[in-house]
Amino acid sequence: RAMYCVVHPGTHPAVWGGDPGQMYGGHNLSASSWTEPPAARPVDYGKGVARGKGYRRGRRPGQADDQEPRGQPQAGAAAPAAEQRPKESSGRGKRSKQRAQRAKAAAPQPLERSLSDVLAAFLAGNVPTPEQLLAHALEFATHEQGSQFLLELPQQQLSQVAGVLAERAVEVSKDEHGREVMMQLLASDLSDCRGRILELLSSDVVALSLDPHGCRVIQAAHEACPSLREQELLTRDLCGHSLVLTQSQHGNHVIQRVIESMPPSQLQFIIEELTPPAVRMA
Repeated sequence: RAMYCVVHPGTHPAVWGGDPGQMYGGHNLSASSWTEPPAARPVDYGKGVARGKGYRRGRRPGQADDQEPRGQPQAGAAAPAAEQRPKESSGRGKRSKQRAQRAKAAAPQPLERSLSDVLAAFLAGNVPTPEQLLAHALEFATHEQGSQFLLELPQQQLSQVAGVLAERAVEVSKDEHGREVMMQLLASDLSDCRGRILELLSSDVVALSLDPHGCRVIQAAHEACPSLREQELLTRDLCGHSLVLTQSQHGNHVIQRVIESMPPSQLQFIIEELTPPAVRMA
C-alpha cells in the first residue's frame, strides 16, 4: 500500500490515511490539526507508446516545456544520413538488371508491315471481291482479322483460295494466324489441295516440327492423312532427327503424334535412334 508522509507543524511525521485521533510518537493528532496532503501534479504522458518505436511520443516526467519529445528531431536539425542518400543496390541485383536490359535490346523487334489497300478497306468494313481475295490471299491468311474471314468462307470460295495458299504452305504454316488457316485446309475435303500441301510440308518437315506454329500444322497433317502413303511422305525426312525432335519442346509433340498414328513396323527408325542415348543415360 502506498503511504503518504505529511510534516505537520509541531508534530512528528504521521501516516496519512490513519485515524486522526490516534496517538503517534507521543503526540495526539486531532482532527482539528489534521492537514490534507498536497495534491499530486498531473503528468502529461502524451498519446502513449508509438507502434513499433519503443518510446513515448509525449512529454516525459521531468522534461522541460521547451524540449522536444523523445524520438522526434528538433527543429532545424539535420536529417539522418540514411534519409539523405538513397540506399545503394547490391552488385548482384545491378548485374541482373543490366543483363535483362541487354537481353531486351538484343531481342528481335516485330516489324510493322504496311497493309495493302484491299486489306485496309476490309478492316474499314468493305468486303473484298473474289478477285481481290485471290490476289491478296497470303496477306489475309497471315493477318488476325483476315485469317478469321478466310475461315468463315463457304466451301466453294475456300477451295479457290486454297489453291493459292497451297503453293505457300510452308510460309503460311510458320505464321501465328496462318497456321489456323492451313489446319482448316488439311481438315477439309479438298483432296487435290491437301495433296499439294502435304508434298510441300514434307520437303521442310524438320524445320516445321521445330517451329512453335509449324509443329501444330504437322500434327494436324498426321491426323488428316487417310492413307499410309501420305503418312510415310511426312515421316520420310524425319530419319536421323529423332533425338533432336525428342529434346525439342515443339518437336517432341510431333514424335508423339507419329508414334500414335503410324503402325509399329514404320517406327523402327525412331527406336534405332533413341536406343543408344537411352542406354548411355541408364
